[in-house]
Amino acid sequence: MVYGILRLQGNISMLEADKLPRCNHPQDACHFVHMKKTLLIAIVACCLLPASHTVHAQNGYDNSYHEFGLTYGKMGNAKMTELMGDVAGASTDMTLTNEVYGGTYGVDYFHRAVEDWFCLGLMLCYGQSSMDFSTADDGAVEGRLDHRYYSVMPAVKFDWLRTPIFGMYSRLALGVDVRHWQKEYVDGRPSEEGLSPCFTFQVSLLGIELGLPRLRLFAEGGLGEVGTLSGGLRFKF
Repeated sequence: MVYGILRLQGNISMLEADKLPRCNHPQDACHFVHMKKTLLIAIVACCLLPASHTVHAQNGYDNSYHEFGLTYGKMGNAKMTELMGDVAGASTDMTLTNEVYGGTYGVDYFHRAVEDWFCLGLMLCYGQSSMDFSTADDGAVEGRLDHRYYSVMPAVKFDWLRTPIFGMYSRLALGVDVRHWQKEYVDGRPSEEGLSPCFTFQVSLLGIELGLPRLRLFAEGGLGEVGTLSGGLRFKF
């Protein structure tokens, strides 16, 4: 826009040189030309500024106040606590083998309500795992222990860098995780199940998003319920 105004100023100077009225006072003529040029440039600038702002806002980014994301993560809290021996539904004399961990699936929503760099939101997560268990000395498998993890976490998001195609941010979430466990015995004994609620969190120290103004791919590194490494798809509207 600045280049257009400067070019316009040059064109005005050439036109005024041809159309300048005859005047016995050269200083008055110069002053008259300068006033007309200034007025015309000011009018054009006032017309171009709103148009420039409108185009900038229409990219779908600056006027987006809502974010909806789908996430998948590995090595979340559920996996980490099991590695440390805190397995819901398992007794201390159990031997656990053949573990299968399905990772963590998450859905989140954030609203940009206060500042451009600060968002409030909510994260919902689901995960599952299963493993064989045994209490026999010979390690014979007695059954299968299945887990389902459900977590709800209010969260905040800090945008350190925001551009129409690239962004960097951090996230912090604190909430509750409810672990549902179920034991199935191979000898036909009745199954057992229970619930184990606990505190949970997610700290994403660094997140990077890349894509279109409204649709982004993202990846995060951190610690918590979602995982040490996670990624997904985010939609802004």
